[in-house]
Amino acid sequence: MDEFAQLPADSQLIGPMIDSLDAGFCVVDAAGRFQVWNAANTKILGKGAVVGLAQQDWASHYGLHCPIEQRLLRPEELPLSLALERMEQVEQELVVINDALPQGRWIKVFARPLLDPNGELIGGAAVIRDVTHEKASLLASQMMSWFFTASDDAIIGVNMEGTVLLWNPGAERLLGWSSEEMIGRSAFRLVPSGRQREIEALMQKARSKQQLPPLETRVLHKNGQEVAVSRSITAMRDAQGAPIGGVVVARDISRLKRAESQLEESRQQLRQLSVRQQNLLEQQLRALARELHDEFGQQLAAMKFELAWLERHLDENPQVEERLGSLNQLLDSTIAGLRRVSKQMRPPLLEELGLCHALDELVGEISHRYPMETVYECHVSNCRFGTEASLAIYRIVQEALTNVVRHASATQVRVVLRHEDDRMVTLVVDNGRGLPSDVKPPGVNFGILGMQERARSWAGEVLVTNMASGGTQVRAEFPWSRILAHD
Repeated sequence: MDEFAQLPADSQLIGPMIDSLDAGFCVVDAAGRFQVWNAANTKILGKGAVVGLAQQDWASHYGLHCPIEQRLLRPEELPLSLALERMEQVEQELVVINDALPQGRWIKVFARPLLDPNGELIGGAAVIRDVTHEKASLLASQMMSWFFTASDDAIIGVNMEGTVLLWNPGAERLLGWSSEEMIGRSAFRLVPSGRQREIEALMQKARSKQQLPPLETRVLHKNGQEVAVSRSITAMRDAQGAPIGGVVVARDISRLKRAESQLEESRQQLRQLSVRQQNLLEQQLRALARELHDEFGQQLAAMKFELAWLERHLDENPQVEERLGSLNQLLDSTIAGLRRVSKQMRPPLLEELGLCHALDELVGEISHRYPMETVYECHVSNCRFGTEASLAIYRIVQEALTNVVRHASATQVRVVLRHEDDRMVTLVVDNGRGLPSDVKPPGVNFGILGMQERARSWAGEVLVTNMASGGTQVRAEFPWSRILAHD
């Protein structure tokens, strides 16, 4: 029996069969005129067959582009043209861009010549497939492969038993082990023995579909040293949503941690320097206050005594008496100013009677010297604070009141000391114009920065904010354990 026997061809069967194909199909005669064109071809190319369309117009009509150079193909470059010319099968990928497909579409064309029984060319046939999704998937796969290989971060894939399935070059650079050494091995070797339960806890979270937030941790290098990393975990799940593993991305933050440590060390040194400078300044102010009080105060007192002697022994002369009286007032004013400056440099009540009395005197001076209503509340008068801590709180309140007087245009100011939980809170509240809208705290001025530095020296903090009702609030908080006097 001849296995290549001719079968009867029924056009009523062939037509519907061609139209039922998912791939595009077309046939041309030897002159390049379309003879067969199925529905899938129209769907893929965006346009149907055109009777009498010349071969040189195929590319421009259907928008057949070269995918590399992004230009219309020349007639002799088309797959069917090449198949007819070479008398052989041609496979070629094209890009279709036309008014019906402005976004473009990738197609793959399989073209071959059609010969009669005598081997003479009678036409050609082409099968056309839409490969847009395949190209996108291939590109995504290539990009993922490139990212997996080229990433500086360590990318590690593990199953739910903790066995390493993926290990990229970034992981080898970060942790020292090659992929041959790690794939198929347990990920537990990457964690110090004392933290093995961390991986078990992560797996348990993955099984219960809990979130696996990124965090900073330390993992083991091949040489046994710990490496600081920032790691994130993405759970992998099957079609039913059950966890089957996870992808760990770890980034080396050793340099960042060293930089943070150096920065923190620099900050500590600057704070220590600031504390030392403040202490030196307070010592200088104490010495200067003592010198003003002891030396200049005594000299002014002596001048006052001599002036009184002159008043008693000079003959009565209205002009002399007037000058002496004016000089006497000037001396009284100078002595009062000297005492005020001396108190500002080193308030004697701070050491004699404590913080509450010293602040009471400070607030009282504000009300006497400026047209401003003052309120002072001290709810911690039964507490005894350390001398230096009291001085720091005093200076903070002093600076806050100075800012109110100079900048706030306030008519009222309130100073409060109170106990909140395990902290001592100091408030200075005014009804002035508040902080400027174009300035953001805490860096309003050096005065506020100075208050914050004094507070940090005692593990405290200072916050300067605008009040909703108008004005400004300075809030200083200190832990009781740091500021109370220790006998």
